[in-house]
Amino acid sequence: MDPLDQVIAWCGRAGVEAARVDEDTLVVPIETSAGRMTGIVAARRDMSILLFYAVGPERVPPERRAAVAEYMTRANFGLPMGCFEMDWEDGEVRYRTALDYEGTSLAPVQIDNLVQPAIHVSDRYLPALLQVARGELEPEAAIAEAEAG
Repeated sequence: MDPLDQVIAWCGRAGVEAARVDEDTLVVPIETSAGRMTGIVAARRDMSILLFYAVGPERVPPERRAAVAEYMTRANFGLPMGCFEMDWEDGEVRYRTALDYEGTSLAPVQIDNLVQPAIHVSDRYLPALLQVARGELEPEAAIAEAEAG
């Protein structure tokens, strides 16, 4: 079975509607404590990899990108699975996880393990990241706040 079809079936069981953008991409709505995010599932069929991106609800303004990059670097250090990344050109922030599915038929638990870490990490770190993006907190104070909770 196609890996994206398996993700669509998983979303159906979770009560979430996945929209197919093209043959290699799905878009899924995500609700977090930081607000509504966009989930993107991308199949890299040439490498047998599924990527999941939890895309932040706001773009980072140019003058705050260096501060947000520092915050993300501090957050990424020690995270066991996945990482924050930012498009320096447009300020899009997202959290990325990946799953190698070569030679397997995806089990629901594997899809859980692809999606859930991105949601949990976003719940924990995104509110303070947005405060850094808005100039309300500096990176060091923001990471201390995120990791205290």
